[in-house]
Amino acid sequence: MPVIIVNSASFCGAEEILDQMTAQTGYVLLNDEDLVAETAIENNEDITEIKKFFVITKNFSGRMKMQRSHALAKVKTTLAKYMLAQETIIHGICSMMAPRDICHVLNVGIMADLEYRTKLIIDKMNVFEPDAQEILRQDDLSMSAWSEALGFGDPWDPSKYDLFIPMHRKTVQDAVKSIIKYSGRRYVNKTDRSMEKAGNFLLASKVETALAREGHEVRARAYGSEVVLTIPKNIILLHKLQGELLEIASKVPGVGKVNTELSKEFYKKQPTGSDRQKAGAKLLLVDDEREFVHTLSERLLMREIGSAVVYDGEQALAYIEEENPPVIILDLKMPGIDGIEVLRRVRATHPDIDVIILSGHGSREDEKRCLELGAVAYLQKPVDIDNLTSLLKKIHDERHDLNRTESGEN
Repeated sequence: MPVIIVNSASFCGAEEILDQMTAQTGYVLLNDEDLVAETAIENNEDITEIKKFFVITKNFSGRMKMQRSHALAKVKTTLAKYMLAQETIIHGICSMMAPRDICHVLNVGIMADLEYRTKLIIDKMNVFEPDAQEILRQDDLSMSAWSEALGFGDPWDPSKYDLFIPMHRKTVQDAVKSIIKYSGRRYVNKTDRSMEKAGNFLLASKVETALAREGHEVRARAYGSEVVLTIPKNIILLHKLQGELLEIASKVPGVGKVNTELSKEFYKKQPTGSDRQKAGAKLLLVDDEREFVHTLSERLLMREIGSAVVYDGEQALAYIEEENPPVIILDLKMPGIDGIEVLRRVRATHPDIDVIILSGHGSREDEKRCLELGAVAYLQKPVDIDNLTSLLKKIHDERHDLNRTESGEN
């Protein structure tokens, strides 16, 4: 039987699904608090000393940041042990630490649309709709931040999961049946190869824990007894560091050969203060889906790209007259003044503003029309945040080059 790991948005009915799953299968259910508690016991620590780091905040820096990495590495090691266990369901943000290449681990994503979640939270908490949506917004921002911190990627991307369950289209019973059905398929059975990969994950987690204990936030991969350490950006005295890492990792039981590699980030030119200031110039996000646009704003801010948010075309046009933002990311389908009309007016009155269209329901005809009207790009939802960031950087660089040319700089 496989190990089942479940990642879910809040107020999607996941708790009811998991209750029925454990009742029908006899699986042991573990959540984030269970993993933290077990980690504390195994390391003879006060649970609060680990639990306090399970908060997404930008206030962690220096020593606290390293302590947080150490705490997460220890919890990751606890999680890795369950990849070798029998009949276990793991639910929560810790599930995002598990690798995708262990074939006997069934990755399940449970999500729902805003309408479903809003109704559920109103029923459960007896709050008004605006309060419910604000709670959901905060929950989703936290989930996105954790996904970013753990290197998981977009938590709402169905391709991240073996089984993705949209609860606005399913009943709890349907969801349970689907999970049980998929967990019984041959391709999620434990094999010698899948158990070997689970063992590799456990060894790599132990190495990361040992490194974090000594103040090194370095990713590890294991292949049998061989371990590869990936050195991140902002590293000086590289040869000295490599020697320290090799010495620490080689002392972990089960480790034989240790190699190091440099991450792609290592070679990137680090931005100067003026670069960061320019990157933080506010662009304008226009979308009537408030949950989506606030999440997008937060994810851009994590990449040091500041933004302002409005919810319809009328507000957008008013903001443009006052602030003249360099770039607008504009939803196509909105009540009142739609994206096409906003684009037309912006190009007529502010041709220096670059407009990116972002649509969840557009057609090829819409795309052609927008590009003909002067949009610099037409993107589909859900947007790939890395692609969007790269596009914004390209626009910024082109503006910078144009300004230099116009000012006569070489």
